[in-house]
Amino acid sequence: MSRADSALFAAGHGFYQFAISRSSFDRSLYYNLLLQPSLAIPDHYFLQGRWLGDHLAEYSSRDSWIEIGLRNGFVTPYFRREGSSLSELLAFMEGSDRRGFSAEAQRIAERIDRTPFTASHWSSVDNSALFGAALTSYLNAEQAPMLETGLDPDDFVGFWNRSREWIGQELAITSERSSTLLGSEGILLSQLIQVSGERLLGDDLGRIESVSELLLRVKTQVGEHHHSIAPQ
Repeated sequence: MSRADSALFAAGHGFYQFAISRSSFDRSLYYNLLLQPSLAIPDHYFLQGRWLGDHLAEYSSRDSWIEIGLRNGFVTPYFRREGSSLSELLAFMEGSDRRGFSAEAQRIAERIDRTPFTASHWSSVDNSALFGAALTSYLNAEQAPMLETGLDPDDFVGFWNRSREWIGQELAITSERSSTLLGSEGILLSQLIQVSGERLLGDDLGRIESVSELLLRVKTQVGEHHHSIAPQ
């Protein structure tokens, strides 16, 4: 998606912001702006989650760090449709079942659109295909991958082994739904969390907008159900 000398601003992905704090977001942004030749931000990163919007809101009367980067060319936005504004892309994505948009997405889009910049093009279809292939290979592995995390390795391996019972079916359903929306093979994260939610909460759960919403609903609804069994 980006040039070899551009770093993807992964902390800006809205679906992942349940896992990082605002301070971690700011630290990642500032370090990347200081240390990387350029920073690549895809269109939906501007519009999903809270942290980027909160960052812009801190600079109500002057350019934020992101806007300064856009004006000066060391932040490169990547748009899935050439010649479109961010506001136009927001409307397009909402109409094609993309999810997780901030409540301030329209305001953010309009503010970014007022900033002079040159956007590069990226292919949503190609990226979804690459993401789908990598995710399927990763999640279908029989053995748990080695992860440098603070998780208890026994707990993680136990969960990984149990997930072999359902992960194949979830990936197949996700791939089918995503490919219908994309018009080609690939996986959309929005469809993956929806399929996971339906397995855990039932087919009538409604539309799941984000990973944060899925985690909250599982914690409250599944947990209550499991703990409502009276002791014998």
